[in-house]
Amino acid sequence: MLARLTKKMREWVKVTPEEVHEQYVKDNEEVKIKYVLMESKDFVEAKKVEEYYGKNKEEYRVPEQVRARHILVKLEKEAGAETEKKARGKAEEVLKALEKGGDFAELAKKYSQGPTAEKGGDLGFFPYQGMDPEFAKAAFALKKGETSGLVRSRFGYHIIKLEERKDSSIRPLEEAAGMIRRNLSGEEEKSKAREKLQTIWQEIKTSPAMAAAQDFKESGFFKRGGFIPQFGWAPDVVKTAFSLEEGELSEVIESSGGFALIQLLEKKKAEEEKFEEDKAKAAEKLLREKTGRLYSDWLQATKERAEIKRF
Repeated sequence: MLARLTKKMREWVKVTPEEVHEQYVKDNEEVKIKYVLMESKDFVEAKKVEEYYGKNKEEYRVPEQVRARHILVKLEKEAGAETEKKARGKAEEVLKALEKGGDFAELAKKYSQGPTAEKGGDLGFFPYQGMDPEFAKAAFALKKGETSGLVRSRFGYHIIKLEERKDSSIRPLEEAAGMIRRNLSGEEEKSKAREKLQTIWQEIKTSPAMAAAQDFKESGFFKRGGFIPQFGWAPDVVKTAFSLEEGELSEVIESSGGFALIQLLEKKKAEEEKFEEDKAKAAEKLLREKTGRLYSDWLQATKERAEIKRF
């Protein structure tokens, strides 16, 4: 029913050439900013971090890990007996080449059908959990430098060589501190971060020359959409950035994990010469957005008119 309703709504919704062009411009504008970011976690006292770590070290235990290489002969999920036989035969040939003294990494580059073939089959370090159970069982049973026989997993036939092993250990405080600070930051730390940045904002507003004394960092260019590499998901920062004029300083903005102060450095307009090439994509996106808004408005109106009884 929902699919039929959505289809019908798409028939009702229309987009004009002017709207499509506006959508294209909006999607392809880019801005670059300078920013100061104050994160709540940075205001957690070191003593609190140390106390928490001392009482909860097991939370920061890293499981045993191994580093291994593998050679994979792929097998499709629904492979028949004949295909299975061929794949096993090919894997056995590679295994014989290894037994005759062949170099594992070179044979992996030549024969492996896995994504790590170019790296000589090197998978890097990995824990038991998260890997295919049969693969993990075989890899963790090996000794350093030892090579397995054929190992059948859901991906196909593997030959595994164990390179290194790391015992389970607890992360040192230096590594765990960032995670602990995030866990412990609350309203008190949030308030301190806001106040600190508000003070910086006031100083710059009072004396623009103070801006040079602040530790502003610079972003690369980014588009609308909510994501900035230096911030992560930060829709409020993105929205503010696109509302500023070049050189204009924002007020303090709440962002993920803290607060930000930004200044627009440069705005790059959409390339008009590419409009014809991207016009269909812009029209489809606009159509989806308008249909979504129509559906939301219809749903809200329907709820307001409905008499809902709970039993």
